[in-house]
Parts: sequence; structure tokens; C-alpha cells
Amino acid sequence: TLIGPGGLIDANDHRIRWTRPDGTVVDEAQMSDSHDHESIETSLIADSIVASLTPAFRRAPIDMNATLAMAQAAVLSSRTGHPESPGTILDMLSRS
Repeated sequence: TLIGPGGLIDANDHRIRWTRPDGTVVDEAQMSDSHDHESIETSLIADSIVASLTPAFRRAPIDMNATLAMAQAAVLSSRTGHPESPGTILDMLSRS
């Protein structure tokens, strides 16, 4: 769950929902499958395999430093309630 000035984003393995601060739903997506968890997991694995084999979905290698800095900035922002920049995190890492 992420909370910010634009509202709340709640995500789990089966659904993601964005609601405004007043509670109105901006966007929502759900797995359109039964409650059969094995089918959902199978669908997710199949989608990942198809995406990895589709040239249009292949991208350059992941920049792990930038990715981890983005994740750390998100965690820090959610803990402090203040926006944090991935660039600031990268700067802190380069000084150590």
C-alpha cells in the first residue's frame, strides 16, 4: 500500500486499486480468474515466459543501482512522509 497526496494505491497478487483521498476509485485492475490460486499462478508464469520470448518486451539490462535506489527512495518516502529522490540515494551511496 502506498499513500500520497494523490490518494492510495493498494496492490496484492490479485488486484491493484488507486483511490483518491476522497475515496473515489480512479483505476482498478483484477485477475479475471476464479479463486483457483494455481490457475492464477500458472497464468502469471505463462505471461512472464511469453513476455521474455517476445522481442518487443525485451529491454536493455536492468540498471540495478538505479532500480535499488528507486526502491529505497520509495521506502524512505513512505516511512518519513516526505518525497525522496533516487538521485539523492545514489549520491549517498557514491560517498561511502
